[in-house]
Amino acid sequence: MGERMMARTRKDALVAMQPATGDTERRNRFEALRRECDGLLELEAGWDSYDAEPPNDIAVDNAKTLLGILYRHGGPMPIHIGPTVEGGIAVVFSPRPNYLDVECYNDGDVLLGRTRSDGRAEVHALALPDTTEVLRRLREPLDV
Repeated sequence: MGERMMARTRKDALVAMQPATGDTERRNRFEALRRECDGLLELEAGWDSYDAEPPNDIAVDNAKTLLGILYRHGGPMPIHIGPTVEGGIAVVFSPRPNYLDVECYNDGDVLLGRTRSDGRAEVHALALPDTTEVLRRLREPLDV
């Protein structure tokens, strides 16, 4: 099965899953974030006025998988979603100086990046849809 077909199958499975919470406001926010991911597919090459590639289906599907995990399991609410200049999508959870994001790249890589207030930076590869690992990494305290 090709990567695009697997991504579509994963996307269809996510849509069918029901969330663990009935909080309407939270559900609406996550649905809006999923729509923002879909909207990023409309970007064209050079969207940043340089040579950045726009997010592709793989990056969008991985970002939406991440959002599904967070929604269903009471994970943290992202504060921003946007394209990356490396080709993909950044899902941002906290502003600087304690910065935390997950970047879903066009090649399928998913990396969690964390910068602590003292400037220490960490990067961890995430294997979606490994719910346990995703939630564990995102719930680690920022300033330790």
